[in-house]
Amino acid sequence: MTQRRTVVVHGRLAADQARLEAARNGRHGVQITSVVGMPAHLAGGFLRGVNGDALSLSIGIVLQKAPPDTVGDLDLGARKTEHPRFATLAGMERAVLDRLPPGMLRPVDLVTAAWARLRHAPAILGDVEVRG
Repeated sequence: MTQRRTVVVHGRLAADQARLEAARNGRHGVQITSVVGMPAHLAGGFLRGVNGDALSLSIGIVLQKAPPDTVGDLDLGARKTEHPRFATLAGMERAVLDRLPPGMLRPVDLVTAAWARLRHAPAILGDVEVRG
């Protein structure tokens, strides 16, 4: 049986090179992923990190409905009781997150989901090599 192995790379070119190397060397069971992709694998299911296109679309929809003097994309949910402006921004953030496709999570939420399944890491990821 082939042992699972995960190679973490930075960028699309590095991923393509790692896939080509694995194919040429007959290395079966190698997963090539990014730093964001690794917790997505571990978190399981159809979860994935937020991509720029989905985020831009969601933010655009929310900002069309936002008051003209409030623009922000910070996670201010924990500070929403400190000032009314924080509450407005936290509401905008929630609205953006609600408009993302199903299974698409912020990096912090993806990592939290991955931590919950950390005991499965050896079976899901196998040996992990980080390049770059």
